[in-house]
Amino acid sequence: MAVRLVCRYCQSTDTWAHYEHSSCVKASLGTNTYAWDQEAVGPTPDGVPQPQPCPGKDSAAVAPLSAQCRKCGKTFWQATAD
Repeated sequence: MAVRLVCRYCQSTDTWAHYEHSSCVKASLGTNTYAWDQEAVGPTPDGVPQPQPCPGKDSAAVAPLSAQCRKCGKTFWQATAD
């Protein structure tokens, strides 16, 4: 079972992951990317946010770009370029 991630700065579980899905049918006119925030969940309280399916039609799981805490406002996890 997935659990909410814990902010490493303030220990809050009011954490949200940011996702962007390229070439999405749900993208706004003039762009091909659909972005959304969703509760940050992971395999452990200190883990990386799990990939989530895009709310768009027939989407595979999308990896998160970052995770933020809504209590303290800090980004506590950021994806790195490979």
